[in-house]
Amino acid sequence: VDDRALASLKLALNWEPDRYNTLYKMYKTHLRQGRLKEAATPLERIVRLDSTKYGIFYILGQIYTLQHEDSKADQAFQRVLRLAPESTEADKVRKIINR
Repeated sequence: VDDRALASLKLALNWEPDRYNTLYKMYKTHLRQGRLKEAATPLERIVRLDSTKYGIFYILGQIYTLQHEDSKADQAFQRVLRLAPESTEADKVRKIINR
């Protein structure tokens, strides 16, 4: 089912390559399959299109941490802190940093 879903999402991106909902669904589908690197790709595209999406930066930070890409995780988490210092995500980042 997920492979068909991915095929449909890729087709949809051919028509509207910058559509947030499609990119987000692609991330979720890859994540369900345990494919972290592939899950990060549509999220990276989302933040290139809109660099204010602090929630997406938080998710990217988590993915990068799981992939042991510490520098990229730190950059993503720092963006969360700069963009939304009072957010729930920023609180979570501070807990991660202070471990």
